[in-house]
Amino acid sequence: MPVDVNAQTIQFFACALSGGAIGVLYNLFAAIRRGFSFGRIATFFVDFIFWIAGTVVFFCILHISCSGEITWYGLMGVVLGLVLYLASASRFVYPLLLSLVKLIKKVMTLCLRVVIMPFYKIIKWVCRLFKPVKKLAQNTRKKTFNFVKNNVAKIKRLSILLKKI
Repeated sequence: MPVDVNAQTIQFFACALSGGAIGVLYNLFAAIRRGFSFGRIATFFVDFIFWIAGTVVFFCILHISCSGEITWYGLMGVVLGLVLYLASASRFVYPLLLSLVKLIKKVMTLCLRVVIMPFYKIIKWVCRLFKPVKKLAQNTRKKTFNFVKNNVAKIKRLSILLKKI
């Protein structure tokens, strides 16, 4: 069986590029985790999505370049591409991705405020409208409580008289 060294070289470099793509994906998910500061459960799901996406990227590149054949030099290419990316370009790409994630977070926060602000104003206006009703209810409750508190003995005597009748 003849060995085509050119095809293997192209496959190796394609796998190395997929390793670099997985490195970019790793930096993107790390920036998302740091930018949005998830809880434990959400962090688990974000990590799970990263591993699923990384696996999909790896197998798509493997399918395109190597016709779906897993070879030792393909795996070495992925590892080499990932290590080279993390050792070199990651220092420059990660801060850019982090600033992009923070910008997206600010835009989302601004959009959310624009959407929520009218409802907040309406609720505040309704609360002001019902403030006198609230005070009236509080005053009525206080007066009723004070009346009952001051007249407990009379009420007890009245209930005893009513039981006798």
